[in-house]
Amino acid sequence: MPEDLKTTFSTWQETQDPDDLEIVVGLLEPRISYHLGRLGLGGDPLAHTQAKIYTAQAVRSYDPTKGAALPTWADRNLVQLQRSNRTRAT
Repeated sequence: MPEDLKTTFSTWQETQDPDDLEIVVGLLEPRISYHLGRLGLGGDPLAHTQAKIYTAQAVRSYDPTKGAALPTWADRNLVQLQRSNRTRAT
């Protein structure tokens, strides 16, 4: 995990401040963009907002003692975008 992400996540863990959470989610933006692009949703503002919500939920539920890195945990949670995209399409 990049050092700036690790530091920012630690700060958020201590403060539980929504502004700190937003910074952590912002540092995971490349992951969000990757998943949106993979699904052809790169220009979809609704999908981008949903991806940020999923990422914030991943940050809140992340447990560093379980072995996965935070970016990996975020990736696993962003799989929900596929379901969300299918639901929107029907």
